[in-house]
Amino acid sequence: MSAESGALAVEGVSHVFERVNQPDLTVLDRISLSIEQNSFVSLVGPSGCGKSTLLRMMAGLEHPTTGRILLDGRTVEGPTASTGMVFQQDAVFPWMTVQKNVEYGPRSRGLPRAECARIAEQWIRLVGLDGFASSYSRELSGGMRKRVDLARVYANNPRVLLMDEPFGALDSQTRETMQDELLRIWEAERKTVVFVTHDLEEALYLSDRVIVMSPRPGRIVVSEAVGLGRPRPANIRISDEFVAARRRLWSQLHS
Repeated sequence: MSAESGALAVEGVSHVFERVNQPDLTVLDRISLSIEQNSFVSLVGPSGCGKSTLLRMMAGLEHPTTGRILLDGRTVEGPTASTGMVFQQDAVFPWMTVQKNVEYGPRSRGLPRAECARIAEQWIRLVGLDGFASSYSRELSGGMRKRVDLARVYANNPRVLLMDEPFGALDSQTRETMQDELLRIWEAERKTVVFVTHDLEEALYLSDRVIVMSPRPGRIVVSEAVGLGRPRPANIRISDEFVAARRRLWSQLHS
């Protein structure tokens, strides 16, 4: 396995939250799965099933009670530059311009100023924010701020992107636009992506594989390969194949 592969393995992971004056709460129960290099995998399941907790463990922000998570064969013990995370809430620094926001990661890694500027300019262009490099977050729409989030993460050149309902706060039209933008960037860059969502249609449209989780404690109910070609036109959402796959996963989610 290449040191740059970006493959993830979850091995027998359980997680228990200890609570004062209440029984402990088991959130995840014996989760095992493999996420292949450069694949796009979505986790879906009801609220409280541990999707976000599992994602945070992949990022090294939390630790399993039992089991382990490996990135390229090495146990994840804390946050590293190999993973980048996009949250539902905006992570744009309001006191910085778009340019400075996107430069932040490369600057933190000690890259030369000219190289930071070049990387930022590249990603500002790739996420469709040409002309907004000098803008502040208050001057941007929600969809534009989310583009800044994507540019910031990609500018760090992580091997794995972890995305926790990144488009959940957007209106439906902007959300679909951002899904298309994310697919366009992913198809060009082919990073490993793990994407948490409540939306089955979003999961199917974006992913190579959809993993359905049970209500708490979260377990894997089904892991289904998405048999849709790439690139995916927007109108694939109304195809018979797409609708049938959504119906199948809906049944698994609600069984």
